[in-house]
Amino acid sequence: MGIINSYNFKFEQVKLRLNYQDGIIMDKIKVGIIGSGFIAEHHCHSYSLLPNVEIMGISSINEDEAKSLMNRYGILGNPHKNYKNLLKLDCDAISACVPNYLHKDIAIDILNSGKHALIEKPLARNIIEGKEMLDVEKSSNRKIFYCENNMYAPSFSKVKEIVEEGALGKIYMGRGKEQHSGPHSAWFYKLKDSGGGALLDLGIHDIACLVWYLGCDVKEVYCQVKTIQPDRGKFGK
Repeated sequence: MGIINSYNFKFEQVKLRLNYQDGIIMDKIKVGIIGSGFIAEHHCHSYSLLPNVEIMGISSINEDEAKSLMNRYGILGNPHKNYKNLLKLDCDAISACVPNYLHKDIAIDILNSGKHALIEKPLARNIIEGKEMLDVEKSSNRKIFYCENNMYAPSFSKVKEIVEEGALGKIYMGRGKEQHSGPHSAWFYKLKDSGGGALLDLGIHDIACLVWYLGCDVKEVYCQVKTIQPDRGKFGK
């Protein structure tokens, strides 16, 4: 539910063609999806639960996978192999469900096409890419929505409420712990493609929530990392 709520919230924030009259939605939000894998499935499912959203099309280099996804969610038409053809459709926003190394270029193309961009975490592989994306966001008068959905989940919202009430007193330290069964794609193990390992993939959830809980500007960052499995690079070959 967190990812669904976060999408709906952001659409309200950027005021994407939502018109209400007597409680009736007059115009639907039209979206497109770039990618057809694991994350694209989640975006399709979430969008399908929102009555004010219509998926206009999918772009993917895997045509069979894209067709299967379109059939499951009743998306009309044929998949676009070149995502730039998808950007020509009448859409308000595009979900970029692609590997980390494609985030920057695809996000910039989405923004320059006059559409809002939804980008999975991490926003970019490094601060240089991130700044370039935000610069284009500003110049294009469109919005990038970085999909950090934890803060829209009830349990995280409750923590935020408790902190703001002062029930915990002054906060001196926060600790986060993340884990999962491991990446599902080989590119994740290639540093140049992923931009980083577990910290960039999982730790950013904790960082985002800690900053949100405290409502503060980060002044200094210190980090220690350790490679537990030195030969893991072989999985990316």
